[in-house]
Amino acid sequence: MADLSILNNSQRVFIDSFIKSGHLVTSAREAWPDCDRVTQQNMAWKVLQFPEIKKEVLAAIAVQKSRLFWVKDQLLMSLVDDAFFDIGEAYNQHGKLLPISEMPLSVRQRIVSVRDTQYGQSIEFVNRQKAKDQLLSILGIGQETQGLSITINLGEQAKEVEQGSSRDLEIKL
Repeated sequence: MADLSILNNSQRVFIDSFIKSGHLVTSAREAWPDCDRVTQQNMAWKVLQFPEIKKEVLAAIAVQKSRLFWVKDQLLMSLVDDAFFDIGEAYNQHGKLLPISEMPLSVRQRIVSVRDTQYGQSIEFVNRQKAKDQLLSILGIGQETQGLSITINLGEQAKEVEQGSSRDLEIKL
């Protein structure tokens, strides 16, 4: 940890804000609100010239970026799971809906709401089409790409695709 005792209060505010946001101008504005923009940026630049401070800020930002990529990957994998989960796993071999406690975890995770009705429980699952549309939107693929085939490498968390053991998921539009 860098020795922050060499910094005044405004400089510490700048460093803390810059590490959290990664945005120099906003952090400088927060640290020196009474100064003009050029002065704010000059003061921020001077603080970042301390070798120990610069090293610590870069290390903290690298850790935050790696966390952000992990979260992004987890959200994308969740969206893929929502878009392609098998609703058939919620039913037994006779076509009756399984009790929630007996449903596989992958199906239980896709439950949006459960309501008691006069006919029994009403279970609402994620909207698979909406999840597919969101996934295609994130990937930058729109309606105009009918017939396009895409392969997404799912890495270690891949599920078996049909009978193969490929670690890729193929989406056909």
